[in-house]
Amino acid sequence: MTLHLGMKRHHLLVLILSLSTVSIFAQNGRKYRELATLAKTWGLLKYYHPAIASGKHNWDSILIVSIRNILASNTNGQAKRELQSLLHIAGPNNAVEYIPGYGDPISAKNYDISWIEKDKILSREQKQFLLYTTKHPFKGINFYAQPNINNDSTVFTPNENPYKRMLYPDTNYRLLGLFRFWNVINYFYPYKYAIGKPWGAVLNELIPVMISANDTLSYHRSIAKMAASINDSHGSLWPGVFESFTGKYAPPFNFMLINGKAVVTKLVDSVSCIKADITVGSVISSINHLSIKQRIKDNLDYVPASNYGGKIKTMHSFILNTDTSFALYSFVNPGGK
Repeated sequence: MTLHLGMKRHHLLVLILSLSTVSIFAQNGRKYRELATLAKTWGLLKYYHPAIASGKHNWDSILIVSIRNILASNTNGQAKRELQSLLHIAGPNNAVEYIPGYGDPISAKNYDISWIEKDKILSREQKQFLLYTTKHPFKGINFYAQPNINNDSTVFTPNENPYKRMLYPDTNYRLLGLFRFWNVINYFYPYKYAIGKPWGAVLNELIPVMISANDTLSYHRSIAKMAASINDSHGSLWPGVFESFTGKYAPPFNFMLINGKAVVTKLVDSVSCIKADITVGSVISSINHLSIKQRIKDNLDYVPASNYGGKIKTMHSFILNTDTSFALYSFVNPGGK
């Protein structure tokens, strides 16, 4: 009898814990959706609404307040209030209606405002405000994104605060960085249609990644994943952060990655290589007990490139690095040793 009652208590405890876990996941999922709607609304106003696109307000600071309020709130209505605050600050839109002409159909491939009607967080009035804004865009030089006089194929962003002192930004500013990135790609990147997945889905994936980046290393991973999300070799991070992942100590030889292994092509520090019995043609299969193949797999999501070959090319600069000046390699020499 005692055992039977004990089992009942055990099952009840598991049930309570399970229900709590489901509740946490549901709450997080709701907040992620609210933040995604906030990001899209903030970005649309930033590039379209005359009062915002002209730089009349500190749009970063206003977003930070809204992010903080949404994250701190336990109610479902907070997001609507924050969205309404953005629209109220933007105010009336007196721009004339824009009537598009007949151009190359490919120029419309990137333009997608269908999210406004589909969104389940925006109210009907808020949707009408945003749709009106898309039809009455700002006509002047945008404060945040301007034609680059030195390169007519790029966008110049002279008035974005770099926040240089924030080596590890808090959650609010990490999300600000993500929202900036997502929106500038959304409105100005010419190959968005070729990324390989809906751009809105990328935002949904990256929001929890940014929120959970609770130290410098995970933050570096999150911004690397963000930069790589466009699947384009022209997208990258400057300065690079890959040394955070694998270390700053490079091997004393040059190599090529072939079929998940590193083949030595040139000895840079001959003394070190001779001591370790590494020669030109040595085939390295693992470093510090982790296979090169697994290391490549672990870093694929963080390297920006349009294809697998491009990712492998970039990995040559860091994939055999370590965080100490010594490393343990497993390899086979040309003679089979």
